[in-house]
Amino acid sequence: MGSVYMRGKVYWIKYYRHGKPYRESSKSDMITKAQKLLRTREGEIAAGKLPGICFDKVTFDELAGDFLTDYRINGKRTPDKATCCVEHLKEIFEGTKATDITTAKVKEYIDRRMKQGISNASINRELAAHLDAQRSLRAPEFDCVVYQIDEHLVDTASVGADGGQRLLHHKLRPRLL
Repeated sequence: MGSVYMRGKVYWIKYYRHGKPYRESSKSDMITKAQKLLRTREGEIAAGKLPGICFDKVTFDELAGDFLTDYRINGKRTPDKATCCVEHLKEIFEGTKATDITTAKVKEYIDRRMKQGISNASINRELAAHLDAQRSLRAPEFDCVVYQIDEHLVDTASVGADGGQRLLHHKLRPRLL
């Protein structure tokens, strides 16, 4: 059960999740808007989701920083590769709110990296870094599907004179969080 109260000329809400109180401004001087926001937050908690206040302000940069910190403090084997992946992801997602990283933006990233001649495996590793960063938030869901590109799509019948193989096409498979 939450409550609505006024601070100055703006209504605020207070609600609880796992016994911990959370306070949030409704950014409105209308009590009905504050009550609606409170019902929304309580609904999110009842559905097992974290309240929107936890995600609305988190940026890709913060996720990336937490991801790299996790790599360092847990002694993971490839911190240099993780840093490299984050640098490539920053080209598209730097400054973007985590909730604004949509499927369309991820596809744009994939397309951009493919045009640069980067292998599917490398792109998949970079996107895996993005997924790990999202998981570090313990996010139950985002409005984004990250695709994994098939890494071994070659036309074996079209082996060139130099012995090289040409890529057929790229299939995208949704990767569940």
